[in-house]
Amino acid sequence: MDSQTALRELEAELDKDVKALPLLKLPFRTVVSALYGVVDNRFHGPRTSPESRENEDVGSAIVNRLSYLLPLLIDCPVEPLGLNLANALSPITPQYLAELGFLLAYAHFSELMPEVHRGYYSVSGDVASGFRLTHASDSFRYYEARDIALTEISMPYYLRPRLKFEAQLVDVVNRFVKQKFSHAGDLVTTVTVIAKQLYEEFRLGIREIPILTDEGCNAAFGVSLEKFNRFRSAWAGISELCLHLADAFAHRARSSSGRRQRELFFESMEWTAPLLRRNFLEGLVLALTGLSGGEIDHLMQFYSFSPAEKRARQVGDGFFPPIAQLADSLHFNPDALRSMLSSRNVLYVLNRAHTQVFDEQVSGHLEPALIEIAKRPLSRLPDVFLAQEIDWGGGDIDLLVYSERENSALHIQAKAAIAPQGARMVAATEGRVKEALRQLSALRKLPPAQIDAIVEKAIGRPVRGVNLVDVVLCRASFGTAKIWERLGSVAVVNPSIVAAVVERLLATSSSNPVTAFAATVQEVADDIQRRAATGWEEATIELGRTTLTMPLLRLDSNVLWVERQKSYERLMGK
Repeated sequence: MDSQTALRELEAELDKDVKALPLLKLPFRTVVSALYGVVDNRFHGPRTSPESRENEDVGSAIVNRLSYLLPLLIDCPVEPLGLNLANALSPITPQYLAELGFLLAYAHFSELMPEVHRGYYSVSGDVASGFRLTHASDSFRYYEARDIALTEISMPYYLRPRLKFEAQLVDVVNRFVKQKFSHAGDLVTTVTVIAKQLYEEFRLGIREIPILTDEGCNAAFGVSLEKFNRFRSAWAGISELCLHLADAFAHRARSSSGRRQRELFFESMEWTAPLLRRNFLEGLVLALTGLSGGEIDHLMQFYSFSPAEKRARQVGDGFFPPIAQLADSLHFNPDALRSMLSSRNVLYVLNRAHTQVFDEQVSGHLEPALIEIAKRPLSRLPDVFLAQEIDWGGGDIDLLVYSERENSALHIQAKAAIAPQGARMVAATEGRVKEALRQLSALRKLPPAQIDAIVEKAIGRPVRGVNLVDVVLCRASFGTAKIWERLGSVAVVNPSIVAAVVERLLATSSSNPVTAFAATVQEVADDIQRRAATGWEEATIELGRTTLTMPLLRLDSNVLWVERQKSYERLMGK
């Protein structure tokens, strides 16, 4: 049996093994809170240690992989919830901890296998010696790093709040100790005051390039983009508040001993996987945002699910609905919640759970929004004419950028207006890029005089012998080496790359910016890849009776953070 076949057989066996785990017979809150403990540890380091050893990239990866586990987790019994988190976690034994590790390894395996099936890797080894994945070719490895790096700089982010609330948090901890390790009603007042301030900071600190037109936002979200931003700012503020409380109790615990230390650490844990009354949380969101109850209920459907219903239609491909409805309470992890609040995820849920609504009311607004964003930096090029949605009979030009001085034009095809997650969506993106390449080629094959006539009609002035520069514009990424290797002279860009290219052309006072556009795209992409993607390393996961070793890309998070900031400022202003 060859290694590829053996790995596929292992996949089927692991699917059966994981469903039979005794761990999954425990209550939902018990299992998910234990998983949230791992998430918190990766995001912030051990709460018992004063030294920070956080790794947000690993934490985010685990949160994304929870999407592969949710179909298993919703089969856990909902009851009992436990008196508190310590009580809920009390059934966890060393055996269950080992099963928890296996569950997380299985999630990573589940994330990888669609890529194996689509030919990303060569497979070697067997069950006895362990399996090893290597990239299908050197070219595949190179372009995988390139695509990941260029995607990462286009991701949304929040400006982190500057307020720390030391005095209020110390007071909360002191009262908790004085009241024999319990909270009185005044905690609600403190929480509300802090949440209000954090809400305002997050509302002003959202850094996400719009992915829909205003009309599209109303069709997708059921509310305006401004109202949607209020909603997610409230939940981001609540998440940040929970993390502040977890930090405050852990800090006090590290300087305590005995029962006091134990109770304080347990209270810190409570805020990393809080179970809070639904009426309180949704009432707080209502008070913070000014949205109606109906608007909040509508938006909650994208981010919440009920384990009691034994289904979560919106889960998959890296999206994990972060809020679980348990009886009359809501359960979440602050980092998981905050990381899932992007508008892209609403579109993902719509496309998966309400396909007809997405197709009929939303999808038509995606590419126009992408084009509008790209026009912002492109319009800064000197002496250019912009025209869009040009029907030339054999196809459409999504955006034309013509320089009369150079007699050159960017022919831009806009495709794949949602950032992909997972092998299935990457394959769909590749299909859209192939479509763009066909459209670019179709125009280029026309006689020069016919091309001139099309451009002339679009810009409203005579041209002769126009030089075309072919460009594919996507929201974030472009695909695997299967796409990159067939690009030829075609430039592929996302809005972040467009903005960086225009800035470089203007900074160098290029005399022919449109003609030099494709070469400058190459320079900018090379530079970002060199600085952000620092190389590949191998990692191994334990899969019960065997192991799987795979390549992992090392990314410089500081470089990515700076590039995301620059990208947003170039496109949206400071």
